[in-house]
Parts: sequence; C-alpha cells; structure tokens
Amino acid sequence: MPILKKVKEKFNVYVGDLHLHTNYSDGRDPLCVLRDVINLGYDFIAITDHDTIDGVSDVQALVVKYEMPLLVISGAEISVGGGHILAIGINKKILYGADVREVCKQIRD
Repeated sequence: MPILKKVKEKFNVYVGDLHLHTNYSDGRDPLCVLRDVINLGYDFIAITDHDTIDGVSDVQALVVKYEMPLLVISGAEISVGGGHILAIGINKKILYGADVREVCKQIRD
C-alpha cells in the first residue's frame, strides 16, 4: 500500500472497483463491503448487483452515516442471453433477460 499512496499523492490517481456485489445478489452485507474497500484505500466503488440496483441505496446510506470518504456509483450486472452486461451509472431498474439490444437501449436511456 505505501507505493499506491505515493502514486496517488503524485498523480491524483483514484483507486476503486467498478464491479462489487452486496447481499442483494451474490455478495456480502453492505457494511462488510465498505469495511473492505476502506481498508484497501479505495476512493470509489460501483455497486453492481445482479439485475437490481436495490443495494446501492443501502451502501450510500452507510457512507453518509459513517462519513466515509468514498464515492458510490450506482450500477447493475444485467443478465442477458446466458451472459451479463455491466451497466455503470444507472439510476433505474433495467429489465433483465430481454434482448441484448433492448437492454442496451434501456441502459443508454
């Protein structure tokens, strides 16, 4: 971690994870997720539970409650035709299981 700290101080590098799950899909309790990312020194995370954005508000509420220095980005991992599309920055539920083009349209909208 000392190397990461030096790089961040010199270059304004922001470190985070754009693919995290909570217990709203196949992840862990939001407080456990936050404890881990703070210990890793992350500046941002994206909560991307499978087919739902419900976990994002829980995580954001904890960040505010405990005054954590962390940006929380809303997202979801949308199930499509045997695979997944990672949607970052969405703020509404996307209909999963639909045609890939329709899911991409919903994400863009």
